[in-house]
Amino acid sequence: MCGEDSVAGILFVPLSIILEMETPEDREDSIKHYKERDPEGWEAYVEWCKQMEESTGEKYYY
Repeated sequence: MCGEDSVAGILFVPLSIILEMETPEDREDSIKHYKERDPEGWEAYVEWCKQMEESTGEKYYY
């Protein structure tokens, strides 16, 4: 499981940074795009964000 978490972090951190830097309107468009393009990947990203928020206390955008 640890290996899977590491891979998820490598894949999801850049997306998290991109969403954080976008304006709210652009973020909404990006989220819609990612959800439509890869629904399963998006769900995995959301779960990763929730786990990171719980463990770090930081805000993640999803």
